[in-house]
Amino acid sequence: MNEQLEIDWEIIQNTIDACMICKDDRALFPVDPPPVRPWNPGLPGRLLFVSEAPPESGGFWHVKSEDHLRRNVSELLSLAGLRLPAKPYKQEALQNFLNANFFLIQTIKWPIQKGSFNKLGPAEKRRLVEHSVIHLEREISLISPTGILAMGNAAWDACLKLNCGNHLLPDAGVETVRGKDYKIELKQGLIPLNVTFLPVNQNMNRSEQRSHILVDLAHFLNLHQWYCSRKVS
Repeated sequence: MNEQLEIDWEIIQNTIDACMICKDDRALFPVDPPPVRPWNPGLPGRLLFVSEAPPESGGFWHVKSEDHLRRNVSELLSLAGLRLPAKPYKQEALQNFLNANFFLIQTIKWPIQKGSFNKLGPAEKRRLVEHSVIHLEREISLISPTGILAMGNAAWDACLKLNCGNHLLPDAGVETVRGKDYKIELKQGLIPLNVTFLPVNQNMNRSEQRSHILVDLAHFLNLHQWYCSRKVS
């Protein structure tokens, strides 16, 4: 365990919990207590999933919540060939997720009032993403991922904002840009980047969307074959 990383990670998460810009944004729901924040990443160099926003019930990292995103990600990873023993609603499932060298952070740090990023207007989307990338940049700097899978339009829009180099990313929606390999240039260098639909709600209920997500995830894992073949006990 990297003690300095643990300290720095806690500072970042406490800053998010106290962020008045987030809490005062009318598009967000500042629940009390705050959503359960990501566990300490422990070590840098993980494969990173970036999702949309936590639900009011607590989110992906809330052990006591039957989080749909965690359930679906676990199911998709299993279908893609990675062994993640344990029911998705148990603490062991999250520990297995970490043991497999994965991590997940949300683009927007508080629940969205309208329930989904795609239901917001253009100005609301732009405002939320422009502020959220301040938090994201600090988190990603500590995680130092070896690859990123952006899940959904909020995550993809954030990647467009975070990209700081000459490797341009296409400014279009997920349905247009998925299925291709990109690189995002961050302060720590170029990182492989892929994109897929957010694996929740209608995206998982529609057979075509679900199939696309599974294909995209399998491709992402295959790009990092060491992870795909790894067994988790």
